[in-house]
Amino acid sequence: MESGESPLDALKREVLEESGLEIEPGELLGVYAKPLENDLVLSFRASVIGRTPWSPNDEIAEVGYFGRDELPEPMSAAARARVDDALAGRSGIFRVIDATR
Repeated sequence: MESGESPLDALKREVLEESGLEIEPGELLGVYAKPLENDLVLSFRASVIGRTPWSPNDEIAEVGYFGRDELPEPMSAAARARVDDALAGRSGIFRVIDATR
């Protein structure tokens, strides 16, 4: 989040910057913390409402949609936990992720 930015505005900005997708945030699915890394992620369900031109960059090489058994690797334990929870239909999740994983 940038100074003065709400979590939902940060979500919309980050998704747009990293994928070219304009979204409307929905339900809060979970909160994922890595205390030893000073990292806190809020995971939301979202609807795509638009698209803008996007090109790969140093941070994101490719954007795509993947089935549960086709997820790209490598994937961190924290990212996998968020994806698994979302695909399982879970919400109201709070997880502390071991920073060594």
